[in-house]
Amino acid sequence: MADTNLKKSDQKLNKISIIDYYENGELDKVNFLMHQFFIGAIKPDLYDLLELLSMTSDTMLIKEITMILTMFQPSFIRDLITIYRAEEYVLIKEILLNVIISQINIVNLPLLIEQYLKNEKYRYRIKAKLLEEEETTFLALTNYLEMIRSELTSEDLEWAKELLSEIDPKYYYQYASALTNMLIADLFYKIDPDKFTKK
Repeated sequence: MADTNLKKSDQKLNKISIIDYYENGELDKVNFLMHQFFIGAIKPDLYDLLELLSMTSDTMLIKEITMILTMFQPSFIRDLITIYRAEEYVLIKEILLNVIISQINIVNLPLLIEQYLKNEKYRYRIKAKLLEEEETTFLALTNYLEMIRSELTSEDLEWAKELLSEIDPKYYYQYASALTNMLIADLFYKIDPDKFTKK
């Protein structure tokens, strides 16, 4: 009987927003739900987590929310990118970017490359993440540069060259026949061969 009651309690908690508990000062229930998210028993609502993030100044709770967002990043990624682009509050924007950076996938690669080129604060961290998947990053960089070719500055091109110089050149040669007249080809041949990272 106790087990049945517990399951009913879990189901009830799952239906009630974590925001309701937080606003009512029922922190034990907030903590219970956070634990359920951590162990994967309940999938959190992204917008509830972000609302909670905007309401609290509790550093431990902020850390826990960030960890949960990171755990569920693959399933939240499209919404996270949309929200990141619209968000104006710097702290939340930075938390969202950290979550987005945490794992590479086909959805977030354009944003990662954009932020690598434009965001000095996160540039080297993003580059390290991009270089974990060199071939995928090479293809994404090629496409991204073509999409915004007319908008690129000379500084953007220099940072793109730096990233390209740290990608194994074998990927360029592998796709070379399809890269004629593309910007990536121009950049590749402007790099001193001695500057390519030794593999």
